[in-house]
Amino acid sequence: MGWLFRKGKIIDEKVIPDLMGKKAVVFQHKHYALLMILANLVVVLIAGWIFHDFFGAVVLVFLARLFITHHTGWFINSWAHMFGSRPYSKEHSAVNNTLLALFTFGEGYHNYHHTFPSDYRNGVRWYQYDPTKIVIWCLAKIGIAKDLKKVELPLIKRKMILEDQRVVLEKIKTLGHKKWRELEEQIKRIAESLSAKLLKKYALMVEYRTKKKEERKEMKLRLKALKKNIQDEYKVWIKICSKVLARKIT
Repeated sequence: MGWLFRKGKIIDEKVIPDLMGKKAVVFQHKHYALLMILANLVVVLIAGWIFHDFFGAVVLVFLARLFITHHTGWFINSWAHMFGSRPYSKEHSAVNNTLLALFTFGEGYHNYHHTFPSDYRNGVRWYQYDPTKIVIWCLAKIGIAKDLKKVELPLIKRKMILEDQRVVLEKIKTLGHKKWRELEEQIKRIAESLSAKLLKKYALMVEYRTKKKEERKEMKLRLKALKKNIQDEYKVWIKICSKVLARKIT
């Protein structure tokens, strides 16, 4: 945390022309010190007045609040690279950590963020706690945020399959036995088939949104059939991958 006490670097405005064009951002940057002091002072004074304890307000509302906020944020660069799962990519150290997501409003789904950094979301499943994405979505609806980037589910699923393929094929190399080698072609064939179908599904989804209501009925049936086909093949894929990964190296 030593960098907090270092003198800030001079910002090259040519590198961030989009930010320099926003009056609120520029105002905050120019008057950061004053705004920081005023914001913390006002919060402490209000809490001290309400609870009739200004010393307690300084300790809890100012010092403890900053301590907790800073450290939960820094956990993203420590815990979220150490403890958790890597469902989307194992090529980097970032992990998904559900517990950390609870304390950082969704930022704990760090493996997804590193794999799809342009997506404004971190938690993409309905059950994943990510209130930040809801706030951003609401801001977009009232015009404060715009041009939100979102990776479609077929592309996310495709990335997971390609990652599974890489891991499974590496495991087969370590096993070395002929009968496991025979699975290589099958794994490659299924992965290629699923990848193609998921790309086709994505293309159909994009086209579906451009069609008029009366034209969507036929496309809806095609999407439904394709979805069923993908689900059936994906079950086979999971079974084969689980079989290989469960095998111990002898």
